[in-house]
Amino acid sequence: MCRYGGEEFVILMPNTHIQGAAHVAHQLSIAISSKPILTPRGNIGVTISQGVASVSHQTDFEETKLLSLADKALYRAKSLGRDRFELATLKPCIVKEQA
Repeated sequence: MCRYGGEEFVILMPNTHIQGAAHVAHQLSIAISSKPILTPRGNIGVTISQGVASVSHQTDFEETKLLSLADKALYRAKSLGRDRFELATLKPCIVKEQA
């Protein structure tokens, strides 16, 4: 896990399929929303919007493309009401062997 931008973080989960990543995203949402921030004026609820991207190990891809997919999914989650996660996958492509 690392900070990627002002309010953005990246969690890399090698060897994790999209369903497993979605489960982690769901559990993270529950954990964060269950811990309000205590202030002198009262509790402040916290939620999280997430973009979850996955790529098959057989897929020929660039890391920047995967980050772009996750970023687009994040902004889709925000535009659809926040406090949610959206999924994106890079579809496997057929790589032909060169003769």
